[in-house]
Amino acid sequence: MTSTSDPLAMAEHWLDVGNPQRCLDLLAEGASEPDQARAFELRSLALIRLGRRQEGYEVALRGLEIDPDSGPLHFYAAQAADFSRRPKEAERHFQRALALCPSDLAIRTRYGAFLVDEKRLAEADRQVTQARELDPEALELTLLRARIAVARKGWEQARALARRVLAEEPDNSEALQLDAVAA
Repeated sequence: MTSTSDPLAMAEHWLDVGNPQRCLDLLAEGASEPDQARAFELRSLALIRLGRRQEGYEVALRGLEIDPDSGPLHFYAAQAADFSRRPKEAERHFQRALALCPSDLAIRTRYGAFLVDEKRLAEADRQVTQARELDPEALELTLLRARIAVARKGWEQARALARRVLAEEPDNSEALQLDAVAA
């Protein structure tokens, strides 16, 4: 249960339940005082989830001025830069996020997806290998493997991997898309 006396915990709760706008509203009401860097992390992620990627990127950069060693802020900056088609900036932030949080499966698999999009499949394979050491059954890892299979035109493998995800999450849009492409 989230503590109602901790504004950052409440802001995080709103993100967790899929209401990034409420998270932003709460942060605008002054929830950032106890931990400024954490507030920037939450604000950046909320903006990214709302599709306001440039704003999310700018907020992440402002947060990195306060805490240059925030793995989450580098991760959010990387995602926003990637969505905005700024691969050099995305690469720099992904690399820094991984250096700060080498055991974070979400960062590793998202970086792997970035590498697939950049057609750097050997490097994406290395991310798969390292992610397997963290959690070999993770759905994010299975999705990454399916993306790599699609990039290599390994249709049967891609379809099998996408369907493995769909068996657990029937509404997973990425798995549905990968299954359709592989079909």
